[in-house]
Amino acid sequence: MKNSNHSFWAMMCHLSSLIGFLLPGFSIIAPLIVWGLKRHDHPLIMKNGRNVINFILSYWIYTFGLLAILPFCCVRDVARVNIISAGIYGKRLSFLCDVFLRCICRGLCMCIWIFPRCFAYLWGH
Repeated sequence: MKNSNHSFWAMMCHLSSLIGFLLPGFSIIAPLIVWGLKRHDHPLIMKNGRNVINFILSYWIYTFGLLAILPFCCVRDVARVNIISAGIYGKRLSFLCDVFLRCICRGLCMCIWIFPRCFAYLWGH
């Protein structure tokens, strides 16, 4: 039973990061709280907590890096299509590209975060 409890808290380190979908910025705070409270209980919790925090920090770095170059890519493509339509149509196209990319990224992140954590909990890794 005790091993099951450690597996549960290791999984909670991973699943607590999903609160970032509801409250932006809390995707790192919730795992830090769980990891901070339970890291000395078992090496499994310590390892999983470090992996979660490492993943989230890497994800933030990649996201901000992509967001920094994305406007330049959209503006360049809109200007290349038609210099006259770069007014209101360019803004709409840029907005639609942004919304589409965000939806795709959120869906992929859900798959990347949820499925491996649930499988790890079920099979005890």
